[in-house]
Amino acid sequence: MICAPGCLNIPPGLYVYKGSDMIGTGDIGGQERGRATRRQIVEVGRRLFSAYGYHATSLADIQAATGLTKGAFYHHFGSKEALCLSVLEAATEDYEREWLAPARLEDSAEGRLVAMLDAAVRLNARPEWCNCALMAVLAGELTDADGAVLPAVRAWWVGWLEAWREAIADAQEAGLIGASIRPPVAAEWVACSLLGAVLTRKLGVSGAELDAVVALVKHTLVASSSRRHGRTAVAEHG
Repeated sequence: MICAPGCLNIPPGLYVYKGSDMIGTGDIGGQERGRATRRQIVEVGRRLFSAYGYHATSLADIQAATGLTKGAFYHHFGSKEALCLSVLEAATEDYEREWLAPARLEDSAEGRLVAMLDAAVRLNARPEWCNCALMAVLAGELTDADGAVLPAVRAWWVGWLEAWREAIADAQEAGLIGASIRPPVAAEWVACSLLGAVLTRKLGVSGAELDAVVALVKHTLVASSSRRHGRTAVAEHG
């Protein structure tokens, strides 16, 4: 699979092609140009891995999509594995900045949980956001033979599940969620429902929009307005 540079929606104006090497168009020094090129490789890798998977994406695909020579690529990354680890690091930073940090600003357990759910819809509505598809696709294809990439993806999933578990446990402590609901089980249900919905959209077989999935999660977990007035929890589920 070879992907041309234009297919990845690379932001225009930042790069031009000179021969097969990518150079910056702005008045920047060599170090800044190098950092910009590295960021570009990471972004291209992120889009290719999320669209086609880790195994199906070759270094030739990455070079074709960036316009870099093999030597220029290896100047920044020693291997496809090294690139994927940097992609995962960038994706984790994106989740922290755009998903977790805004939710932490909410002053109530309900507000934090709702903000996290709403962020799933908001972020995945952005064409450039492919982190959810990335994590779902990689989780489905990686094995122990994939070196350090599998532990890195596993670590992200542990953090993803823990964030949901903590938010759900806080909402339960505040009386918004039934006492019989186990936060770890609910966290796995929410996390897998959201990323599963992203995958069905990617496959083109989704029967519901992501906001409808989130609305169902809210209805199931979060107390209705009338019950909140009485501080009564959501109906308990076995």
